[in-house]
Amino acid sequence: VTVLRASGASDTDPYRVVELLPSAGNALVAGFSISNGWSRVQRGGGAGVQIWSGTVSNCLIAFNTAQQYVSRNYRMAGCGATVFGGALVDCVVSNNTGIDYVGCRGAVYATNGLVYGCTVVGNDMYATPNDNDGQIASIGGGICLEGGGTAERCTISSNMAYYAGGAALLGGGTLRSCLVVNAADGGGVYMTGGAVENCTICGNSLGRAGWTWGGLRMSGGTTLNSIIYFNGGGNSVEKTGGIFDFCQTESAITGASNSSIDPDFVNRSAGDYRLAAASPCIDTGTNQAWMASGKDMDGFSRLVGTAVDRGAYESDPARGPLACSFVGAPTVGSESMEVVFTASVCGSNMSGLVYTWDLGDGRHLSGSEFATVTNQYRPGRYSVSLSVRNGGGEEANCAKDGYIRVRTSNTVYVAMGAGSIAPYTNWTIAATSVHDAVDIADRLVLVNEGTYWISSEILLDRPITLKSVSGPLYSTIRRSGGVTRIINMTTNATVDGFTLFGGDTGGAGGGIRMTDGFVRNCVISSNRASLGGGGVYMLGGLVENCIVMRNWGAGNWAAGEGNDGCGGVQMYNAAKLRGCVITANEGVDRAGGIRIYGASCEVDNCTVVGNYGAYHHAGILATVPVTIRNIIAMDNKNGGGVQENFNMQGGSAAVYSCGPDVSAGNGNIITNDAGFLAPGSGSPGLGYVIGDYHLRKDSACVNRGTNLSWMAGAADLDGRPRITSGRVEMGAYELPLAGSVFVVR
Repeated sequence: VTVLRASGASDTDPYRVVELLPSAGNALVAGFSISNGWSRVQRGGGAGVQIWSGTVSNCLIAFNTAQQYVSRNYRMAGCGATVFGGALVDCVVSNNTGIDYVGCRGAVYATNGLVYGCTVVGNDMYATPNDNDGQIASIGGGICLEGGGTAERCTISSNMAYYAGGAALLGGGTLRSCLVVNAADGGGVYMTGGAVENCTICGNSLGRAGWTWGGLRMSGGTTLNSIIYFNGGGNSVEKTGGIFDFCQTESAITGASNSSIDPDFVNRSAGDYRLAAASPCIDTGTNQAWMASGKDMDGFSRLVGTAVDRGAYESDPARGPLACSFVGAPTVGSESMEVVFTASVCGSNMSGLVYTWDLGDGRHLSGSEFATVTNQYRPGRYSVSLSVRNGGGEEANCAKDGYIRVRTSNTVYVAMGAGSIAPYTNWTIAATSVHDAVDIADRLVLVNEGTYWISSEILLDRPITLKSVSGPLYSTIRRSGGVTRIINMTTNATVDGFTLFGGDTGGAGGGIRMTDGFVRNCVISSNRASLGGGGVYMLGGLVENCIVMRNWGAGNWAAGEGNDGCGGVQMYNAAKLRGCVITANEGVDRAGGIRIYGASCEVDNCTVVGNYGAYHHAGILATVPVTIRNIIAMDNKNGGGVQENFNMQGGSAAVYSCGPDVSAGNGNIITNDAGFLAPGSGSPGLGYVIGDYHLRKDSACVNRGTNLSWMAGAADLDGRPRITSGRVEMGAYELPLAGSVFVVR
């Protein structure tokens, strides 16, 4: 390999490696390794290669850098290659870096011309977003098409950017028959115009904190015949405009002939996104003129049969070795469920087929007559496999782990050392895994004492209750390894009485991420989140009577995106936080304790002590017109060692609250001594010595709160009535009356 290397290029002596000028005509540059270029010109980028005409082919374009001037006047584009005309063909564009204050634009940036058959992998765009000229942050970590240009038959994998680590289409351009996978940051594809045609967009990270998409975000343009599935965020797609037809997504999106059925890839876990023989995406797209001569990702004809397949790969039943798959209907049900399985087989030799089934419940079938079989299932989760042999001795296999799930409305039990026999409906046959129990429960999961280790998040996607028998001192759910939060709540579920410990996520919400539901009587401790809400990240729902302690949140902050690196609890929309202690949490950027983004949020009767915000706003930060009530906040400090307990911006206010920097009036008490039984000590943050935040009898916070409607019948953090003597206390604890009985949980 011949190497073209910009020796000595740097931010102080920048120059690109290769440029094909408009006068280059049909010039060809082929077979080189192009590296170490450095560009710092307005919209120039192209640190490795810049093409105005001609072709760059079969080159490795790696370790180039595009950096903007410190003046922030320009946007940098294409740290690996820029294409203003001509073509970039069959190249590998890898490990290039964009550094910018206003917004990088792709490892490959095109406004015209063609990017064809390229592998764009492992590139990183980063920027300080939302500069004073209003431009957004880095976008399109792999490929960015702005106003025009076509990217076709490209693999775009494992790239990073603030918006769309995979690809971006800004006002125009065409992304066609491309595979966009495993974006490490920022989601898969972002488009404001142009066309996404026959692409497979899978396995990309969730977008930034507060975003709901990991696959595609579109406000304009057209998306056709594409598979956008198995991305972060669950829904995969956020659509606010444009045309979206003949696509496959987890949740139904308005448009013609869209489907939410599993696309059935050959082997997604191994990165094989070709369509299995029974895929519902085969022959279900809409044909377009370019397909007559177009190719799929493998270089085969784009149109086989009467209708094109969805996604980047075209299936040809007559091509290749024997292959099989199957579908079952239905795959999820309750109590007792009959499932019909239908096999699909393709290959060049289809003679003498024999089908062998393992239906997962001990039943096996084998014979030429079993292309379709029926089986009855009781509550449990079942793996199903199929083996097919043809007359020539070829064998094909297909297995689907946990494919059939039958739920029960009976109580499901979890206990260490139990029998673990589905449906887990008594303590003797109880599940030993919380995951297994949640999988089949329709109503209530009861968990006995013990520490339950997990390596993937517990997803609560329906209104069930997950409850410990003995409370958080005796029942712990803890991460065993890897990068995962503890619990993800996407609907009106309840979590009650656990210690949730040691979650770690590259997204938001290390302990809990919730869009709805209830979290009660929990200790949420020692969790980490790279995008805020180290303890809890709330898009809705209620957290009450919990201790949120020693959690850590980082941030890659951007104005308006809500990614402030809050350590404790980060709140949006109409999320509610009541009766909680928020202590010894640490926010790398802002808001060590509580960060409030939603004007309809409620924060009542919380004690916020000993949190650390490395930048500012150590205790509570609100930037919307919200009123928080009955709060005690003190000894929360920023990186400068200054107490910042109440930072109420944007029309927000604290009332009937206590702290040294709370505003005067509105029933507030300005003091450095809340009257705790034992104040905390040491440096605020993860190492803070947590005190006893019950109130002394002489505390100024006793009987000084304001009574609220939700308090009728409610309890404080100790389980005592929330109002014990006519008027509620400030903070999380009520002062017991003389002779009161303590409730120990």
